[in-house]
Amino acid sequence: MRGAIARGIFGAPAEVTRHYGIPDYLFELSAEEELDITRAAIEATRGRRVEVWPAPDGNFVDRPLTIDAVSLAYELDTRWHFHLSAPATDPAAYVSCYGERPAVWMQREGLLDERAALAHGVWLDDEEVAHIGEAGAGVAHCPTSNCYLADGAIRLRDLRSAGAVVSLGTDGSACDHRQDMFEQMKQSVFVQRLHHLDPTASNAEEALELATREGARFLGIDAGVLAPGKLADIAVVDVDQVHLQPMHRIVSTLVYAARGSDVVMTIVGGGVIYENGASTRVDDGEVIAEAQARSAELIERAGLHGLLTPWRSAGSEG
Repeated sequence: MRGAIARGIFGAPAEVTRHYGIPDYLFELSAEEELDITRAAIEATRGRRVEVWPAPDGNFVDRPLTIDAVSLAYELDTRWHFHLSAPATDPAAYVSCYGERPAVWMQREGLLDERAALAHGVWLDDEEVAHIGEAGAGVAHCPTSNCYLADGAIRLRDLRSAGAVVSLGTDGSACDHRQDMFEQMKQSVFVQRLHHLDPTASNAEEALELATREGARFLGIDAGVLAPGKLADIAVVDVDQVHLQPMHRIVSTLVYAARGSDVVMTIVGGGVIYENGASTRVDDGEVIAEAQARSAELIERAGLHGLLTPWRSAGSEG
């Protein structure tokens, strides 16, 4: 695979933390310990296809620690990740504590530039959109997660017009489940059209751009398009499937009808890592069995037995 792992950084609770009711155990490590662990992880993965980025974990992280985490990214020449204003409560809490919105603060501190990889960015005002765009910062748009958690619709066209690099993401499995990038393409179009009540608010071409070319720009890698000299990172889709017929426009078919299971080959750096329904590098059966066993252990240890509830009535959470 190729990509980045954003190591979540918490440190000591900040003033704004009390608005979220976050459990204390997330703040067991000091700021110094968080940064030392992150530094070691970055240095251990330097030069590999999967690298590590510092990730001060959102608005509730202490401001000085966020600044130090970004400084670490500059020092070690990586990007950095930050959860930004997914629910409407995020900027409201930030303003109540600091008197300004989070992206405004980041711009004032000089933290925003092309190294910034911001997750969600749903509840941004005009000033924040302008700052993010002027900085050329990246925004990971997670449409299915935003629907699952009822967070809202990103200002997609405003951000892109301002100069932001908007890519597509799934968010974690807890608020997406299938983590299918084809589903994200389709949902990115539908969310915009439903939010604006306008069928021209987004289209298949834009969705495919977000998932490919803009995703590569977000990661800072020379890929995302099929062209000489680019990284040979390619997904091959079997478009002869019955459910993809009749096919008239390949872009529309890929975005609106195809799904992840239609991918028959994945190539990374010119090497085939997935072919004919299975990985070429690991035993799928062993991975599935270990994942199931470890998840069962985690549910038992954390007391999250509600995850095993077979049926929930309408209106309940889940």
